[in-house]
Amino acid sequence: MKVWLKVTILVFITGIFLSVGNAKQGMNLISGGKEYQSCIGAASGLKNLYALILLKSGDVTLECYFNGKKPDDLCNIKSAAKSILSCLTGIALREGCLKSIDQPVCEIIPEYFGKSTDHAKKAITIRHLLTMTSGLDSASNKDYNKWKKSADWTAAALSAKLAAKPGTKFVYSTADAHILSAVLTTAIGRDLLDYAKEKLFAPLGITDIQWDKSPEGFRFGGNDLYMKPADLAKFGKMFLQGGVWGGAQIVPAEWTAISVSSQVTPELWSPFPLNGYGYYWWLIEIAGSKAFAAWGHAGQYCIAVPSTDIVLVAASDWNAGYSKQYYEKLAGILKKALIAAGMK
Repeated sequence: MKVWLKVTILVFITGIFLSVGNAKQGMNLISGGKEYQSCIGAASGLKNLYALILLKSGDVTLECYFNGKKPDDLCNIKSAAKSILSCLTGIALREGCLKSIDQPVCEIIPEYFGKSTDHAKKAITIRHLLTMTSGLDSASNKDYNKWKKSADWTAAALSAKLAAKPGTKFVYSTADAHILSAVLTTAIGRDLLDYAKEKLFAPLGITDIQWDKSPEGFRFGGNDLYMKPADLAKFGKMFLQGGVWGGAQIVPAEWTAISVSSQVTPELWSPFPLNGYGYYWWLIEIAGSKAFAAWGHAGQYCIAVPSTDIVLVAASDWNAGYSKQYYEKLAGILKKALIAAGMK
């Protein structure tokens, strides 16, 4: 009896200390076995990390929140929103809202192409926007804030200098994705978030979504979409399953396949080796395996590894700014998680 009482008290006190320790670190472990202990320990030391989630064969085997974040908190997935925009393009094609991805943009939003518009810009197609090969000068990086201060982001994006023939050169630009948002909104004839809720999010059971608008009224095509990290993991799982969820074909299977096949060679630094760029999906290599990823500024990731049926999501402080050192540390933690999950 005395031994049992001592053990009970010790376990109780230990539990209190662990809870206090986690509270100090702002960590909330929802799911994760001892195989993830090293990974979680390393992750708890990253001050900008908010969430780490891993699904294996469709089941959550790791879910942990850091720095005070909770499961119901929405996170800005930044440019990972481009991969969602790609999905919406595939759905719009299936429904006949678009003729094809080789349709010129000027046919859908002619009001942005006046008589004085460079004739070569009229050759820009939906495919060029999806592959970051519009040829327009980039509105990302040093010109990003200037572009966002304009009264009409779509007009500002299309008024940029045409630095290369459309379809010939990869130049990463969030403005390309925003043009696509304007194209989709016009072709569909309704607000893009409403469309996304009906066609994509609702079937996945995702109900809590926010998506900012530009001054001219279009959803921000390549940025500022807020969702729960666990819901981003659902999205990755659906895509890994060939666009299927709950027995229903949410995104056309052929679209999911071509979206993650290399369309162009990207010229961008990445903490993971790059094998190509699809339709707003990065093709990477991680822990010795090929994967495709939705990737957002400051450390937002949704990585799918087909060979092991794994989806890995990371959410970070989107206001922290660019840090190569943080990316490299986060990449190391993501590799640890994958190895713990059984990848060699």
